[in-house]
Amino acid sequence: MKFEKMLTTALLLASCAFLSSVTSAAPSTEMAAAARDTGTGQRSTGTSSRGNQTGTSSQTGTGTQDGARGKQEAYGKAAYGKESFDALKVDGMLALDGTTIEGLLEVNGMLMAEWANIGELRVNGMAKFRDSTIRGKTAVSGMLKAKRTKFQGMVTIASQMLLLASSEADSITVRKIPGRAVQTLILLDGTTVDGDVIFESGRGEVVMDASSKILGNVRGAQTRAPRNGESDQGD
Repeated sequence: MKFEKMLTTALLLASCAFLSSVTSAAPSTEMAAAARDTGTGQRSTGTSSRGNQTGTSSQTGTGTQDGARGKQEAYGKAAYGKESFDALKVDGMLALDGTTIEGLLEVNGMLMAEWANIGELRVNGMAKFRDSTIRGKTAVSGMLKAKRTKFQGMVTIASQMLLLASSEADSITVRKIPGRAVQTLILLDGTTVDGDVIFESGRGEVVMDASSKILGNVRGAQTRAPRNGESDQGD
C-alpha cells in the first residue's frame, strides 16, 4: 500500500499543472471509449492521412490540422484510433488505440496508449503504454509506466518512479529531480534493457525481478529484488 501511494503521488505531482484545465473523464483502462463518448467535440470518420488505414477519431476542445503533411494539434481531450499522422501535439489528455505517428508525439498532460507505433516521444506529465513501440528517442518529465512495449531509442526521464513490465528498452537515463528523494526504476516480467542505466542524482534504486535483466552497466543506483507487493505493479 505504501508503494502504491508513492506511485500515485509521483503521478499527481507530474501532471496536475496540465490536467487542471482538462474536463474530467470517467476512469477506464481501455481509454478510447470514454474519450469518444463525450458528445460535445468534433468527430470524423474516414481514410487516414497516410496509407490505407481507416479509423475513427474524436476530439473535445479545439485543434488544427495541416492536411498536406498530416500534422495534428489538439487541446483539451482527444482520442484517435487506427489513424496515421506525420506528427501530433496535444495539450491535455490523449488516448491512442492502434494509432501511428511517423514522427514526433508531444503531450503536455496525460497520455494513455495501446497498440501505438510512435516515431519519437516527448511527454510532460504522465504516460502509460501497452503493446506499443516507440522507434526513436523517448523523453518524459513525469511518470512512465509500460507493459509489453518496445523503446527502441534512448529513454530519458525525470521522475521519482518508472516501471517497465514485459518490455524492452535501448538504454535509460534518469535525470536529477529537486529534493533528495530516491528515484526508482522497476523492471518486471522479463523486461530487458540492452544498454546502460544511469541515475544522474546518484540516489537511484533499481528494483528488478529474476526474469528481467540489464545488459549494460548500472550507475548511480543500487539494485535489489522486489518486495512488499512491488512485483504486482506490472499487472
